[in-house]
Amino acid sequence: MASVNKRRWPHNGVEKEAWIVRYVDHSGKRRGKTFNKKKDADAYKRKVEADMDNGLHVPDGDTDTIKGMGEKLLRHLELRQLNGGLSRQRLYIYRLAFDRGVVPYIGNVKLSELKFSHLDAWWLELSKTSISERTRRDYLKCLKVLESFAIKRGASKKAVVPGFIKELGTLPEKPIRVLNSEQVGRLLEVVEERPKGKQRRTHAILRCAVHLAAFCGLRFGEIMGLTVVNLDLDAQVIQVRHSLNVFGELKGPKTAAGRRDVPIPSHVAEMLREWLRTSFIPNERGLVFRTDGGGDMALTNFHKFCWKPLLRRAGLWDEGGDQYHFHALRHFAASFMIQNGLPVTDVASMLGHRKFDTTLQVYAHPIVGGSRRLETAETMARLLLVSDTRETQETLTP
Repeated sequence: MASVNKRRWPHNGVEKEAWIVRYVDHSGKRRGKTFNKKKDADAYKRKVEADMDNGLHVPDGDTDTIKGMGEKLLRHLELRQLNGGLSRQRLYIYRLAFDRGVVPYIGNVKLSELKFSHLDAWWLELSKTSISERTRRDYLKCLKVLESFAIKRGASKKAVVPGFIKELGTLPEKPIRVLNSEQVGRLLEVVEERPKGKQRRTHAILRCAVHLAAFCGLRFGEIMGLTVVNLDLDAQVIQVRHSLNVFGELKGPKTAAGRRDVPIPSHVAEMLREWLRTSFIPNERGLVFRTDGGGDMALTNFHKFCWKPLLRRAGLWDEGGDQYHFHALRHFAASFMIQNGLPVTDVASMLGHRKFDTTLQVYAHPIVGGSRRLETAETMARLLLVSDTRETQETLTP
């Protein structure tokens, strides 16, 4: 624990005095800070002891740097995670960003002295690595959070990172490869046949996942986060209330719109009944889909052992090219619903989008060929130009 001691010394014939707070930090290093008034020393002592108890204390000299303030931010986030205010996945992302992308390059830079030149040099160094630009921008967002955290606590006065982000501009979105109707039909056909050597339950999970994504637009995490109590198969409705993240945590939707009831076709309802009857493994959280060992179906394993082989069997795997992601089925579902007359507002509701323009901009892709578009254009011309044609004929008639 910390202690407060009075110190006296002579200076130019005058006796001076001060109050010193002494303590040993988490690393075992002796620390001290001097105050002119005892009340200030006592207040600092109480703060040090409270921060030490909560694992938040970073010595004053260390908080000046990005590394030191980063450690304090991570301890703050760890407390939030323990209290349920932050997911383990989000905490992991922050820690990874600081450990790999921030501290090794600019960790010793003082926050109060951070300039565009530091960020320019840092960005250039990161650009020379194999780290993608999207990941580099994620690192930058974490640095922005750190800077804001420091400003709120008086460790820095001016925000530099937001201006740097603005100067970089937006990163062009990489268009996702979208499956068309014929390709999805091929996948649905091939997934019905279990390959030789593939475990029955693993293949059944793949089959259910493909249908839930293609017909209902569910995300992979939402599929794996389904619980028995959220299935109303008689009413043919799935209540989307959770998503399972990479740490096995059931997290609620990011927005209120993500909490939704999704209608399911009768064949999907029957497929889920069959799964519950033959393959469901009882578990504390009532999760519908569990592996043979009772664990989570991780996305990486799903892609490697289920989705990728399915694409190969369906003839949709492009060696050396850009591959179809499982999420492409969700894009297809949105486009197909709109193409077949479902109002975009209803599609947005089914997908869990707060704004329908997100559905249009991100998920609604053209899935019909040029002949269908030409047919639509010709129909519009016939309907809209009929009156003009009659007027022209009447004018030309002598």
